[in-house]
Amino acid sequence: MVVTIKSYPYGHIFDNDGPIRTGNYNLAFYSYSVNYDPSALDDDGCDQFAPHGGNDARFCDPVVDRLEREALSITDQSKRKALYAEIQRRRMSSLPTLPVYFRDRVSVVDTSLRDYSSSWGIIPQWNAWQWTKP
Repeated sequence: MVVTIKSYPYGHIFDNDGPIRTGNYNLAFYSYSVNYDPSALDDDGCDQFAPHGGNDARFCDPVVDRLEREALSITDQSKRKALYAEIQRRRMSSLPTLPVYFRDRVSVVDTSLRDYSSSWGIIPQWNAWQWTKP
């Protein structure tokens, strides 16, 4: 078996004609940030394959799509949690992608800032409305 390692500029790797969006690769390593909201319909919806969306893994499960849309339509956190637990079970049984690691995000803030809470997601200011400074 021969392995060929190709390195691409970040701007090209996700272009619509780049290797990720066209599916022209066998294994890819790249960074990814999770959203604050657990919805992943943009990333794993059956209708989100490139160039129409970000479903780079080409994962398609109509049941997951239905559950995602249902979860997005309700605000009750406990009901959403149950739906996302089922979504996660279905995704993990298919394993369309395999995260290798998660990188810690480092936050540097003034020590006088109160009620700051760092985020594992893509939005470091997720609770900015709670921040106070004496």
